[in-house]
Amino acid sequence: MTEIKLTLLTVRTVEQGVFMEGKGKYSREYLIALHTIYLNPADAAKIQVSPGDLVNVKSSITGQEITCIAKVDPHVREGTAYMAYGFPVNKLIGSETQGTGVPDYKNVPVLVTRSAKSREEFDSYIESLINTVLKIPGVGDREVSPGEVATLKDVVCPFCGLLCDNLSVRVSGTVIVDVYEACVIGRSKFLNYHRDRVLKPLRRRENGEFIEISLERALDEAANLIASSKYPVFYGWSCTTCEAIREALRLAELVGAVIDNTSSVCHGPTMMAVAETGHSDFTLGFTIHYADTVMFWAWNPAHAHPNFMYRFIQREGRASRGRRSKKIVVIDCRDVAPVRAVRVDSSRCVGCDLCVEYCPEIIKKHPRAPSRLVPQKYIIERELCRECEFCARICPAGAIEVEYDRDLLLQVEPGRDYDLLTALRVLLRGLEVEKSRIAGRVPREKVEELVDALERSRYVILFFGVGLTHSHGKFKNIEEAIKFTHDLNEHTKAIIIAMRGHFNVTGANMVFLWTYGAPFGIDLSRRYPRYIPGVTTTVDILRRGETDLMLVAGADPASSFPADAASHMSKIPVILLTPKTCKTLEYADIVMPVGLTGVEVEGTAYRLDAIPIRLRRIVPPPPGVRSDEEIVRELYTRVEKLLRK
Repeated sequence: MTEIKLTLLTVRTVEQGVFMEGKGKYSREYLIALHTIYLNPADAAKIQVSPGDLVNVKSSITGQEITCIAKVDPHVREGTAYMAYGFPVNKLIGSETQGTGVPDYKNVPVLVTRSAKSREEFDSYIESLINTVLKIPGVGDREVSPGEVATLKDVVCPFCGLLCDNLSVRVSGTVIVDVYEACVIGRSKFLNYHRDRVLKPLRRRENGEFIEISLERALDEAANLIASSKYPVFYGWSCTTCEAIREALRLAELVGAVIDNTSSVCHGPTMMAVAETGHSDFTLGFTIHYADTVMFWAWNPAHAHPNFMYRFIQREGRASRGRRSKKIVVIDCRDVAPVRAVRVDSSRCVGCDLCVEYCPEIIKKHPRAPSRLVPQKYIIERELCRECEFCARICPAGAIEVEYDRDLLLQVEPGRDYDLLTALRVLLRGLEVEKSRIAGRVPREKVEELVDALERSRYVILFFGVGLTHSHGKFKNIEEAIKFTHDLNEHTKAIIIAMRGHFNVTGANMVFLWTYGAPFGIDLSRRYPRYIPGVTTTVDILRRGETDLMLVAGADPASSFPADAASHMSKIPVILLTPKTCKTLEYADIVMPVGLTGVEVEGTAYRLDAIPIRLRRIVPPPPGVRSDEEIVRELYTRVEKLLRK
């Protein structure tokens, strides 16, 4: 059987986000999004694979193999492949972090072959995953009931680090009727907040099945486990409030735990680099008002932060005419430029209205029936388009035509970003670069063109993503990017901003920093804080099998950790605080439901540019369900009493 060697890169996809928030992590749509691999047409042809065929993907690092659905994408470069972050691809990723706490989620060498499995076998496997949560009591949709109608203004979206604070939410009783100004993922989160919920405290029995228990019993049993633990790890804290994080730090200090947040497997290298070099940063507002050159480096705004283009690039500012005043530069392994929907091809459209369902503010049905004078079935409000490409990606007929919204594209080879950063610094200093090709395939002339444009710019902003932190080099990549910005400030004004994922991961770093002087991975077992990335970070502790208990809140580590690290969670007690079903539920021994932050629970969060923003409560939580802050505070009280005995 023919096999090909490819470099696999894990990414976020907009489908993954929409289906996670709208359908749930055990929905068919979400699971299919996780089990899809994007291949270059030439690579697909080598193994005789067509779109929709099954392929086997085997890691050269872990030796594990998974079966996926092939999707042929001409924007994927030959020799590379892409998959969404999640538990399937995590079987292929090694847990070694090279002293950073972050595994190599990108640049994974894999062997890809056409699968001999039938589609029926694959569908049966997906069904078995879906059935995992159907057997669990106390799980399902929360009850909602209509009532007095109100429209809430200036609501903050608790999905990504942008914390969009300009939403309008229409509420009828406990039913969220509609959402305005949100991206397609934020809209799904609000409209489906009641779905796929954990509603009752649960305890796993010896036979592996869950039973419902009272909250009092759950708190008592969790407190006993924490008090008797020798080396506990408290992990997560990026999808909850700063107030809850403060309580978690108190509890960690009380018992001498390791406390870590999700940045240890995300932008932890960014925090390490900033500690080494400092950095030139400011707020996102400068993008609107002053930036005339905006660089997207190893970051895909359309899939990671879908409202970014609409809020910060398209809007006119004090010294800006919006998009017309800005030069967009994209630097990545593939073309990840934002994509604007321009028209619906009526000759191919099947009238399924999926685009209208998900993007009702942008795509609307034409008030008149299609005719010779009115050929369009739909109207696209181009100036409102979020440029996330979701409508085009889910269109079953491929009827939505799009255009790329960028001015310059530099495609580097995977893992070669450092080379390009160094070349840019050399050229900024007026020196020559001898190589004709930089970072693999980028012509020197294109790099010189970019440097010339940067030197002539009035205000440059460099946005970067985990494409730099998850690749070889990790924090050294970020150090070089920061130094590049420092060099650029000798010619013009320039700032650099990390595009953070979880809505309060920046807040977690802030609370950790002002309490203990370190942003993540803090070991309090010796009764003073130790911060040693690669040693006191969760993936490394799990990989070495050192911890004897985990408390998880505001995260889903079983979905994001390499499989061999996550496997240790099955050998120890795991206490999980979660509003919705998640993969970590399969490892948990005690589960306590909590309110959904920013929808049912208020509190403070930090935007990705370190601006604190207050999250509001839109509807009350389900009866008997409390917030993360209340649960952790109650655990502290009970553990303290146990330790005094």
